[in-house]
Order: sequence, then C-alpha cells, then structure tokens
Amino acid sequence: MFANRALGFQPAAGLIGLVVLIATFFGMRRGVWPFTTHVYDFVWWSTIVFFDGLVWWRRGRSPLAASPRRWMLLSLWSVVFWFFFELINLRLHNWYYINVAPDTFARWWGSFVAFATVLPGVLLCAELLGAGWRVGKSSPGKLPTWCLNACVGVGVVFFILPLIWPRNFYPLVWGGVFLFLDPLNYRASAFSFLGEIECRRFGAIGRILAAGLLCGLWWELWNYWARVKWIYTVPFFEDQKLFEMPILGFLGFPPFALECVALAAALERLGFIPGTAPRRSSPLSGMAAMAAALALSGIALPYMDRGTFASTYPYLEDFREIDLGVRGRLEEEGVRDGFQLLERAGRGDPALAPWRHFIELSMLEGIGPETARALKSCGIESVSVLALARDEELHSCLARQPLRHQPSRAEIRVWIRDAKKTESQAGE
Repeated sequence: MFANRALGFQPAAGLIGLVVLIATFFGMRRGVWPFTTHVYDFVWWSTIVFFDGLVWWRRGRSPLAASPRRWMLLSLWSVVFWFFFELINLRLHNWYYINVAPDTFARWWGSFVAFATVLPGVLLCAELLGAGWRVGKSSPGKLPTWCLNACVGVGVVFFILPLIWPRNFYPLVWGGVFLFLDPLNYRASAFSFLGEIECRRFGAIGRILAAGLLCGLWWELWNYWARVKWIYTVPFFEDQKLFEMPILGFLGFPPFALECVALAAALERLGFIPGTAPRRSSPLSGMAAMAAALALSGIALPYMDRGTFASTYPYLEDFREIDLGVRGRLEEEGVRDGFQLLERAGRGDPALAPWRHFIELSMLEGIGPETARALKSCGIESVSVLALARDEELHSCLARQPLRHQPSRAEIRVWIRDAKKTESQAGE
C-alpha cells in the first residue's frame, strides 16, 4: 500500500532531489548557511532521491518506496561502515577534513547524517545502472572450502598489514571487507561475486564496478568545490590530482562498490535488513542497527575531533587579530567569514592591510586562524614564508603548540605545496 501510494509521488520526489542539488550548488558557491558547513548532507541525500527517481523513470519502480525499511536500515549500517574506515584512518592518515562546523553537536550530527548516505548512494547507483545484484544465488557452489577460507584469511591480512605498515600497504584497506565477506556470502548461498564469476555472469559485476567509479567521481566533484571538504594525504601520490583525489586513487572506488554490495548481501543474509528472499529481517534489526551506529560514532567522533577534523569553519569572530572596530564595520557590510575576508583583502581593502598576511595564511588549505597563530609562533607569518619552510622542522615546532588538532607532517606538506603554488601564480 505504502509503495503504491509513494510511486505516485516519485516523479515529483526525483525532481525535488534535482532542484535541491542545484540549490546546494549555488548556496555552496555563495557561502549561504547551512550549505557552508553541511553541503555533503544536502548533496548526497538529494542525489539518493534523484537516483531513485531515475530508477523509476527507467524501470517503473522505486526502490525507496518498495522497501523504505530496508533503506532506512541500510543508512544506519552505512554509518557503522564508514566510521569503521574513519577509525582505520586514524592510523593511516590518508585524509582529513577542513572547515567543519564549529559547534560539536552540529559537527557530530552532520557527520552521522552524511555517512548514512554511503551505502544507499552506491547501491542505488548500481540499481540505476541495472546491476540486478538482489536476484539471489544460483551457482553450483562447488568452490572448495580451503579456497573460501583462504579468501577470508587474505581479507583479514588486508586489514592487518596497513595497520602495521600504513605507508606501504594502505591501499589494501579498500579490498579487505570484500575479500572477507564475499566467501562467507557464497558459503551461505547468498548473493556473492564468487558465485557470479563461477556461473560466468559478469554483467552485474561490471555495472557495480561502474557504479563505484561514478559515485567516486560525483563525491570528488562536489568535494572540490565545497568549503567543508576532505583533503587526501596518501603517500607517494600527493602531487598528481584530479579534483582533490590523487588520480590513481580513483581506482579504489570500483572495488569499494564491491565492498558495499558484499556488506549489504551479508546484512540481508544475517537478517539485519529486509531482502527479496522470503526470509524477513529480525524485528530487532532496527534497534541493532541504531545501537551499532550510535556506538561506533560515539567511539570514532571524539578521536576524529583531534585526529581528522583539522579546522573549523572560519567565521569573522575567529579572526581576533583584526581590530574590533574594523570587524564591526565589516559585519555591518555583510562580511561573515574568512572567505569574504580573503576576497576583500585580495581586492586591496586598506582597512585589512595590517592583517592581510594572516588572513591569507589562515585561509590556505583550511589552515584556520587557530593554527595560523601557532604558525606565527613558529616564525611563519605569511604564505610566502610558509613556501620556504621544511615540513619536519615545522611539524616539530607545531607539536609544542597547544592546538586542538596537531597537524601531521603530511598535512604540513599539503600546506607547503599549496603555498609554493600560490607564490608561483602570484609571480606570473
């Protein structure tokens, strides 16, 4: 009944998703709150609704309307899934976030809502491309037990090696979930890629891989323009980038989609989410999903505050160095944040001349006013001076400063690289 009624509104819902995407783009570019600090939430929830509308347009059915409970539970397990990777990243230091919401509740809740989109976004994109992975298993199931156990073991190794030697083995993280779960799904006669390969059905696999690449491009495209964003610091590939992602890093998105589908198949197999099979999910599945999501976010977020949330959104009041009277005049003229300050300083506003170097340093790669003050204590008072700094010396000096977030050497290399780029462009 619910699905039938919802289908009548689905064309409008898909259109609303598209409208919200367009509004998000202009709101983000113009610095309109809440798009300034919660752009990811708006982008991916509207994208999910838009994808669902496209599926309805192509196939005459709405996955969200057909099983709303399934997608709600997938969203909660998505939170668990991505916070798992965030905890691993505390060891890897492969990415960090800048310009996040200053308020702790807004920052934590916004992260929870944003990470809830990962699984639904990838799976709906796969459905849009016609992956058809929810058809169940119809393979002979003849793979030997030792082979399945070996795959599970390799999956475990793929997590252990990056934790021990993160600099050399960090890419393995993006295959561990798949290698661990897919053999277990195969053994339990659930959907598995091993089963698809065994039966020589490669269409669904190819479409799922394509969905991962498409979602990755969509993630990185929006991240490039956003003010609240993540920045990658992966070893060996920090310089050659498309958007903010190292070019070779895009190769990780297709196998990540395999992990998303393998996890969804495992959750369905265990009764944690509803599926197309006759077996229903447990009545307690909703409570289990919420408990797991809250528990893992409660563990991860305090560590992320210190480890990966590198800077908060630079509002005007955070620039305490600027004379109070000047700040008051700027506020009356509609200046609200560091982005507008940087624009005014770049135009040569004489009122900001005494603080121009500090503003430019604060706004470079999301350094922020707090860290810019620490840099000043280390003798770095401008972008031009930062361009000449050595990362190991600067890291040692900043480690002695009372900062909420202690930047890693990889982050400092990002600053220095961008400072050199800025200086080079200024000299042209």
